[in-house]
Amino acid sequence: MFRAYLIIFVLHLCFVFQGCATSERVELSSKAEPKEFKMTKEEMRNEMEKLKIRNLKLRRQIGILEKENQRTRDENESQIASMRDQNELLNEQVNKLKEENQRISDENQVLTKKLAELQLKHETPSSKSYEPEKEGPEIKVMYVQKGSVRVRSGPGISHETAGGRRLGDKVFTKDLEGDWYRIVDPEDFDKTIGWIHGSLLGEMPPGQ
Repeated sequence: MFRAYLIIFVLHLCFVFQGCATSERVELSSKAEPKEFKMTKEEMRNEMEKLKIRNLKLRRQIGILEKENQRTRDENESQIASMRDQNELLNEQVNKLKEENQRISDENQVLTKKLAELQLKHETPSSKSYEPEKEGPEIKVMYVQKGSVRVRSGPGISHETAGGRRLGDKVFTKDLEGDWYRIVDPEDFDKTIGWIHGSLLGEMPPGQ
């Protein structure tokens, strides 16, 4: 009987000790929880306030960046529009220059044809003599009949050499002094180039 009581007493003590240990564990576990958990309400409020302030700052920065971006876009669009206008003006100027160039080219072709016709008339001999339009009938076109001919500064071999002509060269003669022909400039019949002996000239090209 005593043993039974003793066993019951021991079991009771075990239960008591076990309960105390459990309560101590609960207290320890509650105490072991970080103090931050109890303090987080304050800190969380402070942190939320900080986050709100940072959010407002970020929103302001975003607004500033959006305004700057819009301003840059407007400037770019303005520059693009200005460049387009300049490009159109340049295209108009290029087209005008092309038209002017075409007009000048057409006029040049017309003048070239007229010049060719005039040269053809000027160079074509008529029978034995040629009468230029600038002067009277005393101007004649003659041709060098020998390989190399000296042009003298006066009518005679005693005068200095003033140049030379080759076989087939065409010369304009104005008058004759003795056996010497006066050679004149085809652009100015009053300007004397020199004198050539008549035996070296002929009214037709060599071989004709």
